[in-house]
Amino acid sequence: MFRMALIGGLPKEVQMALENVVGLANKPQREGEDHIRHFTEKYNSRLAVKMKRQKSSRNASSSWR
Repeated sequence: MFRMALIGGLPKEVQMALENVVGLANKPQREGEDHIRHFTEKYNSRLAVKMKRQKSSRNASSSWR
């Protein structure tokens, strides 16, 4: 029950990835946490890259003004 509440608080992209893990609700605690951690870290990495690109593009466009 706690695991499902935790998943409900994660970003939608992470929730969707976790939905594809067969039997996640029935996995041992450690294994379930490993899946949650993996997809959360993957999401955070993608978000960091996206934010870095946006920052770079803003800096490049502001130099032309």
